[in-house]
Amino acid sequence: MGQLSAWYVLSALGFAQVCPADPKYYINTPLFAKAEIRLDKKFHSCKVSDTLKIKCDKNPLDFPYIKSVKLNGKVVDKNYLTYEEITSGGEIVFELKTE
Repeated sequence: MGQLSAWYVLSALGFAQVCPADPKYYINTPLFAKAEIRLDKKFHSCKVSDTLKIKCDKNPLDFPYIKSVKLNGKVVDKNYLTYEEITSGGEIVFELKTE
């Protein structure tokens, strides 16, 4: 019963899994301008950091479309992040636009 709740929380952060068996988390516009997730090294690789910071360059409620996404300073050239990328920690930066 918690799967839908988990999907909503992840989607509000800017990425969500479409199929539970697939390690891809598809990128969408976050609900919040910034968020921080603490990762537990007992369960995640934390290769980059033990936190995952999510930031938007503009208010996502006013700028609902994604212009670009960077993961740890590198442009993401696909429409998803992998489980490994997310659980490695670091920073996801969304550059947003109106159209």
